[in-house]
Amino acid sequence: ITPIPLTVSVNAVESMIAEATTTAAISPDNGGKVTWSASPEETCTIDPVTGVVTAVKVGNCAVTAIVDAFGNYAAGSDSATITITPIPLTVTVNAVESMIAEATTTATVSPSSGGKVTWTVGPEDTCTISSRGVVTAVKVGTCTVFAEVAASGYYAVGSDSATITINPIPVKVTV
Repeated sequence: ITPIPLTVSVNAVESMIAEATTTAAISPDNGGKVTWSASPEETCTIDPVTGVVTAVKVGNCAVTAIVDAFGNYAAGSDSATITITPIPLTVTVNAVESMIAEATTTATVSPSSGGKVTWTVGPEDTCTISSRGVVTAVKVGTCTVFAEVAASGYYAVGSDSATITINPIPVKVTV
């Protein structure tokens, strides 16, 4: 008796973000033991019994299922590729809403992904900013502080801006 050929199909997501998990499955399920593997393991891992895939780092990962023969069915196997993408980074620039001319304040970003922060401002004749986020008010007006955070580790590039109103220096009147 010739076993019935088994055409196995791995059902897995096409992409997922780093550090996420998903469960791969096969169809049809002939009742045979399924053994899962993933390659390269530095990109994703898979539980060889349950099919739970864990994204380890950004890249492509091949998920393979080997199904043992069972009953009247032959053994079968299939693979699917999952693209592991960076975690989107939603950055918030934290800065004061207003300050007086000639004053300084420090802008920050959150959360910290470890990526290098590049600061810019506009217009530059209203305020300036250092590489560490120190904002100096130059003249009365509106200043926009921009931060771009470089991709780092599991995280994608992120950016945000905040607007600061520069007010005049209060005049002290002595009577």
